[in-house]
Amino acid sequence: FYNCRCCRFHLKLHEDLKTAGTAEKSKMAIASVLNKHAPYLRMYKDYVNNLKTATNFVTTAKQKRFREFLQITHRNRGTKGMDLVTLLTLPVHRLPQYKDLMENLLESTEESDEEFKLVKQATDLCTEVTQQVNKAFAEHDEAMAKFVENNPKFRKGSGVDKKASLNTTVKNPQTRKKPSVLKSHRSVEREFSRSEGEIKSHADIFVEQFAATWRSAKSVVYKDLPRLVKRISVASTGGGGNGGERKFEVEAKRSSASPAAATTTTTSSSSSTSSSTSPSTSEGIWDNVCKLILFVAKELETREKVEELKKALKDQNVQDNAEIFPSLKEVVEKCLGLDSKTFAIFKTTHQSILVPAMVKLAETVFKPLGQNFKDVSRPEGWKIQIHIGEAIYIVHKRIEQSLHSPDDPKHFECHWSLRLSFDKQMSDLKAVFVRIIDVKMHPEMPKEEQDKVVDALKGEGYLIS
Repeated sequence: FYNCRCCRFHLKLHEDLKTAGTAEKSKMAIASVLNKHAPYLRMYKDYVNNLKTATNFVTTAKQKRFREFLQITHRNRGTKGMDLVTLLTLPVHRLPQYKDLMENLLESTEESDEEFKLVKQATDLCTEVTQQVNKAFAEHDEAMAKFVENNPKFRKGSGVDKKASLNTTVKNPQTRKKPSVLKSHRSVEREFSRSEGEIKSHADIFVEQFAATWRSAKSVVYKDLPRLVKRISVASTGGGGNGGERKFEVEAKRSSASPAAATTTTTSSSSSTSSSTSPSTSEGIWDNVCKLILFVAKELETREKVEELKKALKDQNVQDNAEIFPSLKEVVEKCLGLDSKTFAIFKTTHQSILVPAMVKLAETVFKPLGQNFKDVSRPEGWKIQIHIGEAIYIVHKRIEQSLHSPDDPKHFECHWSLRLSFDKQMSDLKAVFVRIIDVKMHPEMPKEEQDKVVDALKGEGYLIS
């Protein structure tokens, strides 16, 4: 547990932030605290580089007294039901939250305000430190991957040395069939429901992690919605005062259609509204964002609000990608409203909402193989589905892959989904559902390695025989 000074540092940071939050000029006080302490967050470069070693030690230690200590602390009320491995990862996830906090404060601060310079300085500092730590984390993972690649004896359980790996390389990975290791098992959706009242169980903690991210989201929506609009589809049953099913999704076609002219067709079975503007240009991206927002608003907002929103979107003269963020921010905050049901839905369509599930995925699927992972950049690598009806739920479908090249026997992909279930008013997150849809592995990955993943998934309740 290298660099435990992080604990002492955060005790002081927590105490100072708590005091600043109750100050008369809290915004200036919080900025001052982070300007003072943020430079010391760079110590996390050492922390993240040793995090994997620490977690491996915790999970593999065989000393009886240490195992008993872990069990006792797990039951301790102070840990809120989280084990030591989970607690070790929490500080890493805290870093981006400092940055998000300062970005939100900066957005609500006018340049003419006396605290603007101080808030801007703290925002820039938190952003810089977060980027440095993220870079250190990535460089460490890359260095470890190269080290293992160049030292076959450190490859755990592969049973394949470097020469054998080279001899079995498939020249055309595009045509290689990747077998599914789940074909003899049934994948089930695992539910995590919130208890009534205070947070009590593991499920409560898991759901609350998503709920906290959802409630605090704002800037990340303006940033992520334009880049993700091509991946989002919407299905509504009987909304907007019409019967039947209505659908929306983006199609990559060229047209001069304006966002305010976006229309939908309602039928008794199903119909769809597809954006037909090229999404590769700033005009095309903005046009698709406008149509998506209008489609959802028609299902959830009043007719008067939709007309007002349509005009506000049409009045934005977006000529460049850089103008999309401020234009979207202005429309949402001055017209649609941060507390609207429409914006509440889009607060679920960004990268940060996935973090708690990805941490669990790493522990369940990739950890048994001693691997890290990255996203798949293919179009099907991330899809977001919004369902509006008697209940509202948002489904993220993702594919993650190991860091090894597709030709490496250790390479594999994991296809999974996250479903967030809300009440009809979008006022509360009721439950979270996680499913491992499929795991595809290299044909030459040893069977014992495949069995590790299947056993881990069965143990966590994602598979049944």
